[in-house]
Amino acid sequence: MTKIEMAIVRGIVKDDGLMKKYGAEMFSILCELTGGEANSVVRGVNNKGMGHCGFCAFYALNHRFNPKTPARTLQFLHLVVNPPKVKTEFGEHLSENMSTAIFTSMIPSDLQEMVFHLQHGDSTDVARTTRLRELELAFELQSNEIRAMHR
Repeated sequence: MTKIEMAIVRGIVKDDGLMKKYGAEMFSILCELTGGEANSVVRGVNNKGMGHCGFCAFYALNHRFNPKTPARTLQFLHLVVNPPKVKTEFGEHLSENMSTAIFTSMIPSDLQEMVFHLQHGDSTDVARTTRLRELELAFELQSNEIRAMHR
């Protein structure tokens, strides 16, 4: 952790009194709750001249174990798109409708409309034809507006 990162922590907390009042206690709690590499990260804050600042230690832990890298972003998005299977050790099973509802709630609204069309018994071809017709009508309306403006 560098002096610049200490400035970042101060910018996040925005209250030096709060940092002084609870920083050491938070540091102590983090030391007790962590082990292994995480504990080394917490204690490393003190070794790098930040003292026993729990806020700095928490920032260091977040920075170390929750990095905001393109690879981490991709991993997160992969989990959203492909959620882990629900364990069936208790005999619980998701119905097809419940699975569809959960998945549908996770996708953008324009794609939700497509799913709703397909769920109402429309085939893929009918949904595609309907969407193409909607686009065709929108293009006609836009062309008519342009013609009207040129008159």
